[in-house]
Amino acid sequence: RLAADARGRVFWDWDTWYCYMHAIGLAHDPQKTYAIWLFTEDGVIGVGTFHADATGEATFLGPVPHDVGHVLRAGVSIEPDEDLGSQPRGDIVMLGEANPERS
Repeated sequence: RLAADARGRVFWDWDTWYCYMHAIGLAHDPQKTYAIWLFTEDGVIGVGTFHADATGEATFLGPVPHDVGHVLRAGVSIEPDEDLGSQPRGDIVMLGEANPERS
């Protein structure tokens, strides 16, 4: 279920294979972990986990797998723990379209 107040933006640097995400409006819950996902033509790839601070703000910086393929969307889920697994286990709280410049 998407979080109405949550907003964020993901940037990736394909030269260094890193992505950066900054988000606001996330629910702060120390018992939950947020995860960032890339939705590609071939499936879902978990990039990493992060936590929102008491104000609902979060920043993530992490590597993107080199075999990621064509990214269609980026999303954030709220997970019960930091184990990414092969797909989100919790609700998707943010979801956005990828910039079509990179294929």
